[in-house]
Amino acid sequence: NYIDSLPDELLYMVFDLLNLKSVKAASLTCRKWNNILFSSVYTNRFTFVIDAMKLIPSIPLSFVSRAKDLASQALRVLAHTRRSYRNVRWSASSCMNLYNSTIFTTIDQQFANYLTRLELSLDYSTTVDIFPRLVQTVPQMSQLRTLQLKDSDWNSFCFSNQDIIPTLRSETLRHLMVRSQFKFWVDLPQLESFNGSLSVIDRPERILEPLAVPSLKFLTISVAETDNEFKTRQPTVIRLLPPVEAMHWKVKLSSDEVFLTICESCTTLTELGFHRSLCLSNIGVYSNLDKLINLRVLTINDLKIADESPLDLDFSPLTKLEKLSLAAVVDSVTLPKSVQMLELGVNQNNEQSMINTILDCSEQLIELVLSLCAELPEDMPTEMLKILPRLKNLVVLEIENGYFGESTFLCLESPMERLRTLKLYEDHLRMYRFLQLKEKFPNLKELVIESLEKVSKSTNPDLYSLSAADFTSRSSRFGSSAEFESYFTSPSPSSSDSD
Repeated sequence: NYIDSLPDELLYMVFDLLNLKSVKAASLTCRKWNNILFSSVYTNRFTFVIDAMKLIPSIPLSFVSRAKDLASQALRVLAHTRRSYRNVRWSASSCMNLYNSTIFTTIDQQFANYLTRLELSLDYSTTVDIFPRLVQTVPQMSQLRTLQLKDSDWNSFCFSNQDIIPTLRSETLRHLMVRSQFKFWVDLPQLESFNGSLSVIDRPERILEPLAVPSLKFLTISVAETDNEFKTRQPTVIRLLPPVEAMHWKVKLSSDEVFLTICESCTTLTELGFHRSLCLSNIGVYSNLDKLINLRVLTINDLKIADESPLDLDFSPLTKLEKLSLAAVVDSVTLPKSVQMLELGVNQNNEQSMINTILDCSEQLIELVLSLCAELPEDMPTEMLKILPRLKNLVVLEIENGYFGESTFLCLESPMERLRTLKLYEDHLRMYRFLQLKEKFPNLKELVIESLEKVSKSTNPDLYSLSAADFTSRSSRFGSSAEFESYFTSPSPSSSDSD
């Protein structure tokens, strides 16, 4: 049989083209295909899901009955499946307290030798019950690479009075995401990425020794610290970090000391992001970013200075910087010649300054994002739009929070020959068709338009273009301006090309 002679890797590619229903049918064809689909590495495509959170009660008695039925079904499938699932997602609920312990034990018995990814979303009582077992079983899961722990009732409980703080150990775990108030330490020598509270990777007893995550490269702080004692230790933990490559703060950072420690101790960083407010006492503190000479990607979404001094930012010492996302509205920006991808916050007060910044790096820019503050037509930075054709190498242009009408792009001084992707994101989208879109962007390959009401993505931007002749001809057919506007604000008629 010719098909039987095909290598497994080629069959993987064939199965990738099938939807899940067809994959199930293929698994019934022969034992070899069944083994490939459910007992080989190809099983990574599938996730075994137990989701108790779908039990939304209307009548308490039916709720209890449904919980029992779900638990019984899950345990029955777990006990009898021959499939070597490598990914398991379990969302537990207090309604299944009688069964949660048994479910976790069965997951461990059936999949412990195969699991590469385990996602747990647990309520308070289940966390207290399960975590000691998790500490015992995770070291035995020799294939486990990714672990996610979440509180399903994040705002309902507080673990501040927790008596025992266990330590989670694993020789294989590479990626850990923790969004839980349950306190524990970690000893994970192979961990490469961590997402959660900085306190989780701290040392027991908070001793001054290297952290037990020596391989850590990617750090995301996504949970705000509630322990006031630990807040004073944050700078120490940052100093004890191994040489990390990327750090992202997805919580507010308002400590000069923490910011200075990052700049002084994390000089190996190539990527740094402040995705919430960055609040510093004065602009002099901010200037310490110059010490991160290896930065290639920098994101600052919101910047505040307590002394209200002018926000004049100089990034020129960061000579390796390739991408700067500065959605915060600042007074002036000086860039190194290395920047190729740029995002700027623009309003009427800083428009001319941002124009100068963009023109200073016009030769190397290939991607530009303009985050505007335009709630009315007169707020649109027309002068900014006019100079865009001077960016001769620009390939991607995104404009956020603008006020777009059919004539928005008529102000462009000349066609943008190299532009391939145009993205418009905003709350005040008045038009889905634009005058001379094709003439202004002759080589456009992709147009994305997103508003509160609709997301439209097209690989045929011509559908959204109106020539001057079309505009004159069509407008003459309407008896009132209201009828005219109604026509042009309707979405593109092509359903096959829009999502």
